[in-house]
Amino acid sequence: MTVSRRDGPADCVVRADADLFDEVASGRRNAMAATLRNEITYEGDPKLLVLVRRLFPWPPTEVTP
Repeated sequence: MTVSRRDGPADCVVRADADLFDEVASGRRNAMAATLRNEITYEGDPKLLVLVRRLFPWPPTEVTP
C-alpha cells in the first residue's frame, strides 16, 4: 500500500474526521459500521477499503474472523 498526498489519481480515497479516525485506529470503533452510517466515506474501489480496514485492531466486543 502506498499513501500519498500528491495530486494524481487514487485507487481509493477514505475520509473521516480526526476523532473518528483515532477511534478506528485504536480499535474503539468499527470502521465498516462507521462506513455504513456514512461517518466514513470513500471514493474508488470498495475492496481496497476492506483491505485497509484490516490494518486496524478489532473493537474488543467483536469476534475476530
